[in-house]
Amino acid sequence: MKNIDMTLESIDIRKIHRFRILLKIVGIYELIVGLFGVVLLGFDFDAHKYVSFSSLILFLIVGGYFLFSLYAGFKLFFETENKIRLSFITQYFQIPLILTANFGYMLYVGAFALIRIVDTGLNFKFGFSCYYIISMISQSKEFFIGINLFPILIIILLKLTNDKLKSAIVKNKSFEESIIER
Repeated sequence: MKNIDMTLESIDIRKIHRFRILLKIVGIYELIVGLFGVVLLGFDFDAHKYVSFSSLILFLIVGGYFLFSLYAGFKLFFETENKIRLSFITQYFQIPLILTANFGYMLYVGAFALIRIVDTGLNFKFGFSCYYIISMISQSKEFFIGINLFPILIIILLKLTNDKLKSAIVKNKSFEESIIER
């Protein structure tokens, strides 16, 4: 009976370890894409000869987002269970895609899977890039509305992994308590 109990304990510990590794992988991804965004934004800022006040504000907002993504990835990597909300926030900002003549919002860095409704119907686009538009006067002739599916997949992965991790931790604690009571 004791060998069976020890086997159950080691299985739960392995599960906990695997779930933590999966969260750490997402943390590494967020660190990489946050750094990628900061570097590309730096190149973009450097390429402008003249920077208007509105461009500077845009660079500060987008740069702040990329730095926040770096921070969220760092926290998820080193403090997996406690800082998952920060990763949710970074992913939520990448979901909506809107471009009209009066307004534009699109912000993604890293892998993307875009589904957009455009003039001609549905448009799909996949890849790895850094792109941002935040504008109250986009002056665009193009119109689309859509979503980025990749952050939704990451949110689902984070949620499921975090729930399973918490469940495995609770099972492990109750197992330890049952051994102490014996």
